[in-house]
Amino acid sequence: METRKVQQVGGGTYTVSIPISWAEEHEIQAGGTAYLYTHCDGSLVVRWGEREEGTLGAVDVDLDGRHDGAVATRTLNAAYTTGFERITLHTTDAAQREAIRDRARTLVGVDVAEESDEHVEVGWLLDASGLSIDQSVRQLRFVAGSMFDAALATFAGATAEAGYITDRTEETDRLARLVERQFTRAMVLFEELDRLDATRPQLFAQYRATRELERVAADAAEIGRAVRQSGPAASTELAEEIQTVGDEVHEAVEAAADTVTDGGSTATAHEALDRAGAATEEARRLHRTVATEEPPSAVLFTRVLDGVLRIAGHAKAIGEVALERAVRP
Repeated sequence: METRKVQQVGGGTYTVSIPISWAEEHEIQAGGTAYLYTHCDGSLVVRWGEREEGTLGAVDVDLDGRHDGAVATRTLNAAYTTGFERITLHTTDAAQREAIRDRARTLVGVDVAEESDEHVEVGWLLDASGLSIDQSVRQLRFVAGSMFDAALATFAGATAEAGYITDRTEETDRLARLVERQFTRAMVLFEELDRLDATRPQLFAQYRATRELERVAADAAEIGRAVRQSGPAASTELAEEIQTVGDEVHEAVEAAADTVTDGGSTATAHEALDRAGAATEEARRLHRTVATEEPPSAVLFTRVLDGVLRIAGHAKAIGEVALERAVRP
């Protein structure tokens, strides 16, 4: 780090000198253009060369030679979450172009802007100032939580919503990819941070919570698949206990996620962690009793408890994120 005195020229413009070694390292010459950015945290950033938006303005990727729809889909996913405004994928393969169109329809904020027999261009349509990462995380928490609730209800035989659980995985994917995209852009572009009205630590906390909530949804879907394959549990005391501990884990997930998005206190973060810990111990105790059940029920109970334990682990991870955010000044 270097320190410099700020000087005023002609009673108006302020000037600050920079070390000669820095100028030489960055090939700065008299008459060159500097780009200045202010940020809501009080930072003043000076850049030389291209404007920062150019860093994530557009990308072109040649897919020829890899005639596989999965390759095209993965490439679009990567470019989207990296944060590019315009994504052009070059391919002469009709199936790949169809895969690109199909995936673009499932992603938030983009659409096919141009297409030919040799390429598909996907463009970003939204203004970041109209996006709320907090709201996206809240929505993801709601969807993942409703999937977990539905999985537990299906296990108990209260509903037959196993198909509904699987259907909502696409929604969790859309929300998670959107948060990852905006987080990645904010790590590169100061103006994106200002448009999102957030600091980097806040966005990192939300990104980490998003990854865990996405896993909650995936494990809820796995519980739903287990019930669909085996049928709902017979009405037994053990099944009711599993339902109860599942509800406790769900409450822990909600409490932890709400603390992350709403900026709760250390007390609420500790409460969420305590809930997750207590539910984990109870689920482990139940796991040890499964061996006394008949084989069909034992298999289902084991798979459901495995999912509940994994979700409890996600609740703990989100609670740790919440605690870190709460203790940060």
